[in-house]
Amino acid sequence: NFAYSLKKTDFKPLANEEEYPFILTTGNLVHHCGTLSWYSENLKMVVKEGFCEINEKEAGRLGIRPNEWIWVESASGKIKTKAKLSNNLQSGVVFIPINFKELEVNSLMNKDKLVDWVKIYKT
Repeated sequence: NFAYSLKKTDFKPLANEEEYPFILTTGNLVHHCGTLSWYSENLKMVVKEGFCEINEKEAGRLGIRPNEWIWVESASGKIKTKAKLSNNLQSGVVFIPINFKELEVNSLMNKDKLVDWVKIYKT
């Protein structure tokens, strides 16, 4: 028999980096899986290019409109992409798919950090 015990820990919120107010999240799209799906003409008809998805209200606060070119910048690098506005994301979070080789999303990331923080601005 194994006995399990839970240890109480205090919640520690992530320290926000003032210069970079958004948490960057990445991942695959439903219609793409990895970067090899970029070579499929059929999948490119569904989603043809990379983007940065941002909460509609926050985009409005920044003066960003749908499909407008924006910069996404972290302490590690920056990329230029189009804005995709949505209500699917919480305030303070952005999403960039990893499926498009022209978007070097990894250049925004720091492997030594738990969370990658970014800022967004118009080009």
